[in-house]
Amino acid sequence: MVQINLQHCRASASVLCKQLSEYDTVIAFVQEPWIRKEKILGLNIKGINLFRGCLSDHPRTCVLIKGLNTLDLPQFGTRDVTAVRIDYKKADRMVVASIYLPIDTAPPTKEPEQLVSHCESKNLPLVIACDSNSHHTAWGSSECNARGIRSLEYLATTGLEIANIGAEPTYVASNKRTVIDITLASGSIMQDIHAWEVSKEDTMSDHRRINFLLEQDKPA
Repeated sequence: MVQINLQHCRASASVLCKQLSEYDTVIAFVQEPWIRKEKILGLNIKGINLFRGCLSDHPRTCVLIKGLNTLDLPQFGTRDVTAVRIDYKKADRMVVASIYLPIDTAPPTKEPEQLVSHCESKNLPLVIACDSNSHHTAWGSSECNARGIRSLEYLATTGLEIANIGAEPTYVASNKRTVIDITLASGSIMQDIHAWEVSKEDTMSDHRRINFLLEQDKPA
């Protein structure tokens, strides 16, 4: 599984495509893809299905999936939320979602809440890759801000757990190094997430790529 904010950059999309082409089975959670005239560009990869939360309004999220049976969940889709149901070997079904939380909107927002509530009511495991635009030491930031505190307060009311490990920055700009990209998972599937890491490879974006494995049995 791969998580990355491409910052609407063509070069970042190209780097991601090169990586994804190497895998037989992969789920990529993308925020701020490269777009032009409402279309997501640069991510048309042979054998990989691309899902987007909405068909217009400058999408800020998408999910790319290869090697798995999938079902789009458009009822939860917006420009900032893309949700897909997949078949998973441990559970009959699970849901994955790419979410962007706008910096001008106080978290949590309605659509992600609806998705989380739906998965909890249907007992569906959920994995969310999120650009939170917020800071909190709970996911590795060196400081907390009001957005981060509100986000953590909301997470405490759900069955979601934070998969982030350590404090390696996920956002690196000339004057800022911080952790704002978060991986969340239902408690029922957290034990299946392994090898979570922030890649040091150049992404051509200020955001660094997050890689992790989702598998039923922990590797030896």
